[in-house]
Amino acid sequence: MATSRHTDRADREQARGTRLGSPTPGTADGLLPRGRPILASERRNVIRRILQRDGAVRVSELAPALGVSEETVRRDLEYLARAGLAERTYGGAVVTQSASPELPFARREAEHREEKERIARAALQFVREGDNIGMDASTTVLYLARAWPQDLQVTVLTNSVPIAVEMLKHPAVTVVCTGGIMREASWSFVGPLAERAVGSYHLDRVFMSCRGFTVERGPTESNELEVQVKRRLMEAAEQVIVLADSSKLGAAGFVSISPATAVQALVTDAGADPAYVERLRRLGIEVVLAE
Repeated sequence: MATSRHTDRADREQARGTRLGSPTPGTADGLLPRGRPILASERRNVIRRILQRDGAVRVSELAPALGVSEETVRRDLEYLARAGLAERTYGGAVVTQSASPELPFARREAEHREEKERIARAALQFVREGDNIGMDASTTVLYLARAWPQDLQVTVLTNSVPIAVEMLKHPAVTVVCTGGIMREASWSFVGPLAERAVGSYHLDRVFMSCRGFTVERGPTESNELEVQVKRRLMEAAEQVIVLADSSKLGAAGFVSISPATAVQALVTDAGADPAYVERLRRLGIEVVLAE
């Protein structure tokens, strides 16, 4: 009997270890924020990550895992389906091929390095002495911060930790950081605090980037929390300048940030498709090709 009890206990511990080592399909293990209520945008991102991890989800499993009603989960799945990131099934949803995960910050920073450097230099033509400038948390705008002239006096508002650190190297620049909830994937502040902070300022212009830019959907992004801050930056600015290499033109991300017509200028590289550039210019967007 002692051997049997020992074996049963070992089996239970082994099963428990398996559960702790690998999340049970359909659960939100390790994906939910601790110590505070989850925001709607965070909840959708959690569902999206579960879809990417498991390939499929069920409403009956997600509702208790997220602490919300089944009706709320159904609305979230409909939202993801409209965005092309999920396909609704009876009682749940399955992942679609377009639901590509957000790339790590370091990998995005290294991609299209030469194009980003040229775009950053070309974007400086929009800056004026004494400007109040917004900068989002994109890697392309980080290249702009690295190209910044040493003696150009401006005030910079940003939700990006790397950009804030970079701009602090310039004594003529006053840096304002939004604060908020830190996203490890982008080293950026997001959430209600960051959004409220941006809404307190008036900006002459904002420099931002995106996951993709299309005539039909405008600039798009892969993370809804980042989108909310980008929208606040755009609303606070007199001029919106998007920095995007040519690989992003005609591509679309998870969430639309704004209509294309809300953008006044787009700085891209000389590899952009001339026909697509002409379509953007017909919308009234000033397109600068960085050589």
